[in-house]
This record gives sequence, C-alpha cells and structure tokens, in this order.
Amino acid sequence: MFYKELSKVYHHVFPAKGKLNFLTTHFKPASHLLDMGCSDARVALGLVELGHTVEAADLSEDMVKVADAVSENGTLFPVRLANMLDTAIDYPKEHFDGVYCIGNTLVHLLDKADIKRTLEGFKQVLKHDGTLILQILNYEKILSDKPDSLPLIDNEHVTFQRRYEYENDRIDFITTLHVKSDAEVYTAKTQLNPLTKADLESLLKDIGFSQLEWFSGYDAKPYHKDELPLLVVAKK
Repeated sequence: MFYKELSKVYHHVFPAKGKLNFLTTHFKPASHLLDMGCSDARVALGLVELGHTVEAADLSEDMVKVADAVSENGTLFPVRLANMLDTAIDYPKEHFDGVYCIGNTLVHLLDKADIKRTLEGFKQVLKHDGTLILQILNYEKILSDKPDSLPLIDNEHVTFQRRYEYENDRIDFITTLHVKSDAEVYTAKTQLNPLTKADLESLLKDIGFSQLEWFSGYDAKPYHKDELPLLVVAKK
C-alpha cells in the first residue's frame, strides 16, 4: 500500500526539475539513455523533452504503472518492469550512450556481489566512451554521525518523514508518508546497504570505469565529506 500511494505523489516528494540540468550537462546532446530505477519517470520525460531518447525501467509495479502513464502508454518512451541486477540480460551490449541510476536506488542491493553485478551490467550496455551517473547518499558521513533521521520533506501536498535505525552493517530505513489531500498516513520499512564512497569508487575502478567525478548535489557542487548527497559521473 505504501509504495502504491508514494507512486501517486512521488513528483511532490522528489521533483524532477532540479535533476535535469545536472544530467544534461554530463550527457551528450541527443543521447540514447537508460533510466534504471526510474520511479515515476518524470526525469525520463524531462530528458525526452530536451531531445534525448530514453528507455525507463523500475522494479516496482506501482511505479511502472505511473511511469507508463507519464510516458503516455509508451508512446513517448518505453517503460518496463525490470530488475537492475538483470540489466545485462534485458538490454543489448553497447546499446546506450548513457545510463543513470539515481534516487539512492543502488543501495537497495544488500550484497556487494549484487552491486558489482549491477555495475558490470551498466558497463556492458554502455557504448564505448559512454557515461554512467549514480546518485546515492554519503554513507561515510551517515555512519560517522548516525543521524536518527533525514531532513523532513514538507510541502502543500505531502509530508514525508525518513528515519534510520542502525543494525550491524545495515540501515533500517523507515518512511512515513502523509498525503495532505486525505487523512491517511502510510508507513514502510526497508533495509539499505550503506555503500561508502570509498567502496563504490573501488568497485567502479575494478570494473573498468574511469574519469570518476564526484559531486555533493545536483547543483554540481564538488564533493565534500560533510555533505549528505553523493553523485558520481564515470566514463566507460
């Protein structure tokens, strides 16, 4: 129920607008792109409107239904139900100019081997000199500071609370969504793998990515260890 309701208001919780300038800066014009973990696909739509060709995928059936509606039933860009673990199976080799996996999606993979397999799949479907963009959080800072929660998201449409509980080498991520157009409150709990910058950098280099650029936000602020957002742009 939680993800069904979140899918309906995702654009109010995490608007696409602020992400588009960063992505278009790092992808070549008129690129063929893969949005893996597309959520409601409004980022994909924005990129299509800016002249890119996009294929979108998500593991959540509820998100795919919303994404399909955003894509006007696939007429603007294709959307599929897919697992990022199977990227190399689901898409041809050297098929995309760019791949992006944002929204802290990668850390839902709890095993390092699964993260490596996913990154290898991204590399396989990228063309020569293709670009990979990943966005997670700065888990080195989170594991050091151990905050109980992330900043509250509160606007005229929703209130979205995000809490952390720390358990061995995992983080329990507890979310509470209040949609202000109704009286319901929805909650969910999932585990995250607190993948650090150092571990992600090591994986990317081992797989063969190069020219890694690190940022602390979609405003392209250079990486700083005390900032919460974490993005990397890597070349095949």
